Amino acid sequence: MHSPRPLMEAAWREVEAGHIPIIVAPTGYGKTRASPWLYEEARRRGLASGLIHVAPLRSLVTKIYRDIFKPASPRAGYQAHIDLGGDKSSYFLRELVVTTVDSFLWNLYRLPVTELMAMEKRVTMGHYYPVYTSVYTSLTVFDEAHVYLGGGGQDPGRAAFVASLMHLANLEAPLVVETATMHPSILGWVSLMLELQGRKASIATLDCYASRLQDALGPGARVDGVSDGEWVRGYRLKWRTSIVDGWDSVLDDIVSDSSSGPVLVVANTVKTAISLYSSLKDRVEDEDIVLVHGRLASRDRVAVEKRIGSMKRGVIVATQVVEVGVDVNAVAVYSEAAPIENLVQRAGRACRRGKVLGQCRSKGGKLVVVRPRSHQPYERRSIDYTIGAVEKYGVIDWRLPCTEPESGATPYTRLIEEAGDDTAYSLTPYADLYEVYLNGDDRPSAMLDLLNDMGLCSIYRDSSMYPIHTTRGEVLVDLKWLNKNWAKILDTSKGIRITIMRQNSEIEVGISEDDWKEAINSGKGCRHTYTALNKLVSRAAKDAGIEGVFSWVLKAREGAYHRGLGFTVDLEEAGVL
Repeated sequence: MHSPRPLMEAAWREVEAGHIPIIVAPTGYGKTRASPWLYEEARRRGLASGLIHVAPLRSLVTKIYRDIFKPASPRAGYQAHIDLGGDKSSYFLRELVVTTVDSFLWNLYRLPVTELMAMEKRVTMGHYYPVYTSVYTSLTVFDEAHVYLGGGGQDPGRAAFVASLMHLANLEAPLVVETATMHPSILGWVSLMLELQGRKASIATLDCYASRLQDALGPGARVDGVSDGEWVRGYRLKWRTSIVDGWDSVLDDIVSDSSSGPVLVVANTVKTAISLYSSLKDRVEDEDIVLVHGRLASRDRVAVEKRIGSMKRGVIVATQVVEVGVDVNAVAVYSEAAPIENLVQRAGRACRRGKVLGQCRSKGGKLVVVRPRSHQPYERRSIDYTIGAVEKYGVIDWRLPCTEPESGATPYTRLIEEAGDDTAYSLTPYADLYEVYLNGDDRPSAMLDLLNDMGLCSIYRDSSMYPIHTTRGEVLVDLKWLNKNWAKILDTSKGIRITIMRQNSEIEVGISEDDWKEAINSGKGCRHTYTALNKLVSRAAKDAGIEGVFSWVLKAREGAYHRGLGFTVDLEEAGVL
């Protein structure tokens, strides 16, 4: 089993004392790998009968389950909209369970994901008590917590997460919160909120950063510095950071750097990523370049990640999915400017271990920031701040939260601190509604009614996701993209073709294009669309003799998906086709 680093040992001591540790550690520190050890310690001392590890993305769930949890325990499981084999644990009943934040919140809000469609139809109230039993008797680890807590103040998904965190704290459930790039104002606010629930919260970080973080938070928060000189010395690198005006000016540099090891190229949109991949593919060997983005089919995604894991050189072109869901060990990172916390995560994919880390020690780490043509999908002020901060400081340490004065480098933590955050204290009206529901005994139908009344797609996401079956497996796409492109990508040979799956059987049905258009173009919000489509599919299933609980996927038209690249509509938009 993975031996925990000092910060994670400090986390356990806080859990054992009944406190809630908030671990602030750099990317690549080993926070996630410590979870099986945390579980063993909690089980041995009778503090928990299981561990639930909450991650922001399905890709991260896949990696944690396969690389960390399954090797650690035969009783490991997962829960996400993916198929990794027979160890799916929809009710969190296995010893070690890794789950997406979406699934965790649905389950905690008494809406088990495996029964959600039947509950929407009011066929059942759902078997949520097994979930409750597991959650309340397990140690819950919130990994990459900055993703859940760093959104806009009025974001209902953020409010839902905060309400669940406070609910579990109030019930004295054992919890661990982990982050690499959370703004100090949010750290302090979360710490205060936990204290108001009657739980002591301690913020633990490397001792070289503790005093600075304490100053940023003020005397109201408790910051504990933990010594880990071995890790700090191992990652003290000289970083080279530069800004360029466009991708064309660095394509030759990317190819040159890729001869000495993997180079990570990160774009902010799928369109730009595909375009870059096409341009670079003409400059390197086919086996030395891969593309990864959020609209790859499941089998392509698995194949790409395997290739990335074995790459000794070459180019990895990616979107922001690489920030927390893909294990990259790059000699250099070229990234479009992004919000500073995202850029830190991207830079954290460089110089992680082994031979690559050795090269970085001798030559230094390298980050090239590219000015994007558009600020989308981020806010313009976030992009402008990042560019201004990089220009201001120049020499930046993208891995360590603290630097030595003689190095002349500025730690990434200062850039995060100076970015400011005005969202930490503004959660109403959603947070109060969610808190009342969690602390009450309303039926699950009350939460469904609440979501409908507020026009929300789901408890966490601001858009509903729909699976599309391709020759390379399933692709999950959001409603906005689907609404724009369905006519080009879906099989409409006999209406909109849909595959219904129940137990070990599948059947294909269709719904009329007129009904589809009415549902998807209603203009009444994604929640209404989700409900309307479920009704259409249920009616088609009933006509085919299928009732009860089942799942369904849309069917892609033949030729609509290009192996290893994505949907042809994406390729057309990027100018590849």
